[in-house]
Amino acid sequence: PQAIGEPASWHGPLPGVEGQIDKDFFVLLLEYLNGLINIDQGRIYATGLSNGATMSNALGCFMSDTFAGIAPVAGGHTDFTNCDIERPLSVLAIHGTHDSIIPYEGRENEVPPVHLWVEYWAQRNGCQPEPQIEETEPSLKIETWEGCDEDVTVRLISRIGGAHVWPGSTLAALREDVASEFSATDIIWEFFKENSRDSSE
Repeated sequence: PQAIGEPASWHGPLPGVEGQIDKDFFVLLLEYLNGLINIDQGRIYATGLSNGATMSNALGCFMSDTFAGIAPVAGGHTDFTNCDIERPLSVLAIHGTHDSIIPYEGRENEVPPVHLWVEYWAQRNGCQPEPQIEETEPSLKIETWEGCDEDVTVRLISRIGGAHVWPGSTLAALREDVASEFSATDIIWEFFKENSRDSSE
């Protein structure tokens, strides 16, 4: 869903009443949708760009028993040290190394480095401490943490030279010079299809 406000923004990652309002919204939204359509409870996921990606991280923290996986794109995880999950969930993070809005290497006392909070996801999910590294092309570095609890997957796709965009979109083609056919939409869909839960649990 689209956030509201001027400018539109999710506040779920924030502590206190303001953040709780957005968290309550997602709980009620899922309850409402469950009353309308037949949702596979083992295939509930969250993804988003920028602030929406940060909200996806927050959902993974406080609704880990609901979401089978999250895929934050060009987002942050400001409260990553305060994230107590009830059960493991799969995480796919996609981030450009030349992101000027949410810097890949972080911003002191404001934005944590992307690799740091992804490592925390791997730790919480009981994965092996060191990722397997694959460089499929000059502009992509893929790190996958294996051996995670309940067979979940934690993966970071670093787009070398990538900007603050949704990879594969028209805007991405206009804003960056990265020579890649990478489509975040396709990659995330494949990741979610491969990482579901037993809906009977």
